[in-house]
Amino acid sequence: MPVSPHKIAEISLFHTLTEDDCLLISRYAWERSYAKGEIIVFEGESKSPLYFVVNGLVKIYKLSEDGREQVLRMVGGGRTFNDAPAFDGQPNPASAMAVEATQVIGLGQRELNQIISLRPAVAMGVIRNFSNALRHLVTLVEDLSLRDVVARAAHLLIMQKYDADSKLHHLTQQEMASMIGAAREVTGRALKKIEQTGAIKIHRSQITIRNNALLESIARGQSTIHIRQNEDE
Repeated sequence: MPVSPHKIAEISLFHTLTEDDCLLISRYAWERSYAKGEIIVFEGESKSPLYFVVNGLVKIYKLSEDGREQVLRMVGGGRTFNDAPAFDGQPNPASAMAVEATQVIGLGQRELNQIISLRPAVAMGVIRNFSNALRHLVTLVEDLSLRDVVARAAHLLIMQKYDADSKLHHLTQQEMASMIGAAREVTGRALKKIEQTGAIKIHRSQITIRNNALLESIARGQSTIHIRQNEDE
């Protein structure tokens, strides 16, 4: 499906470009729609394009051999994903799935390189994207390596509050578990532990932050709350 220059201008990577620049890019790009739960990109695929989310939400994730899922990030409207393979030509490092009905714009590696050679300003946007992705992954590694499951759950709730992409979607408990690298049951117990402190309130699967300072303290590991993987309910 052809892409309008107006949609190109809404993409964060191209915010600084002129109308003529956006018109040029629209001639290279294509648009596609995906239903909720549909896979957009499979891990290990080669020669994948760079994707821009027009609307909807995309989950970037990895699966272990035994089927366990680790969510790396959520990508909302105006954001990109699959950046690395679109530039280095290597296989996709992760899979991407539409969390809800989603429209994306695609741009192939060869076309992307042509655009950068013609419009060097795009390269600065690319650098910002990679910088943001690196910061996010460093935070994720910190969570998984240095925080226990209670602190990771608290940190996710804080990020959910402030991250524009995450706020677009009400996370299920299973999705939360996949994002903090824990089993669903363990995540549920962690949330109950946090609720007992008064930092949050859980009502009919809806979580409300009641004490942001306390929640941040728990996320930093400055709390005595602990939970074992085999702890009883």
